[in-house]
Amino acid sequence: MNIIEAIVTIKPNGSEYDWTYSGTGINPDTGMITLPNHDPTQITYTLCPATQQSYSFAFVNLSTAHAVTRQITSIQINATSIVIQDENLPGRTETTPFGFLLIARPHGEITDPIVSPDPVVVNDPGPRPPCE
Repeated sequence: MNIIEAIVTIKPNGSEYDWTYSGTGINPDTGMITLPNHDPTQITYTLCPATQQSYSFAFVNLSTAHAVTRQITSIQINATSIVIQDENLPGRTETTPFGFLLIARPHGEITDPIVSPDPVVVNDPGPRPPCE
């Protein structure tokens, strides 16, 4: 199983928010992830410690621009992390990219959601090796 850990930082920028990401294989500005192979994958988005002091995750939604639901088997959300299980089987969605809108909010603010840009997961690591 592939394990992808994305550390998320949210910073206010005027009336908007800047989202940045860090982790192996993750574009820091866009959050784009390219899966390394066709094995099942767990993607974990975790708020960095500084961001956790002011914000918490509230929800995750499929991207309206990149919605592929067939292979997402579970999503778990808590205040500091979102864990997404992806079957990542070849042939079902081929190399269709998919994405999530991560939703956070300032502590104590239930009516002020902060929606991430659309971090896309690219499911095109190349051909799956033949079975032995």
